[in-house]
Amino acid sequence: MTADDHLSGPRELLLGATVRSVGRAADMGVIECADRDGGVIGVHVQCPFRILQGGHLLLGSRDMRFARRGAGTAAFERFETVYDARALTLNGILERLRPPVTDVVLGDAGSLVVRCRADLRVEAFPDCSGSVEAWRVFLRGGPHTGFPDDVVRGETTPPRDPLRPGAEADTGPEGTP
Repeated sequence: MTADDHLSGPRELLLGATVRSVGRAADMGVIECADRDGGVIGVHVQCPFRILQGGHLLLGSRDMRFARRGAGTAAFERFETVYDARALTLNGILERLRPPVTDVVLGDAGSLVVRCRADLRVEAFPDCSGSVEAWRVFLRGGPHTGFPDDVVRGETTPPRDPLRPGAEADTGPEGTP
């Protein structure tokens, strides 16, 4: 599979879709879009990611680690983190702007950039050398694509170690390094 083949799935699903909301499921970033036919497109991000407008960072995955002022020690479980507050604000903006996706770029080592009108963009950058899902894009009820593609598709071929050509990567339980 070439990089262009891998890119065709996320690109085909996301181009022209309208970004509707940002949230989370536990520590996984969730971005919801609507396609032209009203179908729901999900973008699930389990690696570090950020949402920017121009050169300004609006929301980052690490914001989930910080409680809102006065939220207490259970802020993460109660969805009272800095991430949750900023996502709520961003969702109000997205509702007004309804920005369509204008470009999708798959880069080195599975990095993903989704560009939208209003100079908004989502950047995901996998940070694990093991065979662990970093992100996926899917039409609800349809096929899933993501990085690494074989993991997202449920294939079980052993990952290759780029530091030792011809060798399988050392992985721990459930494919973690």
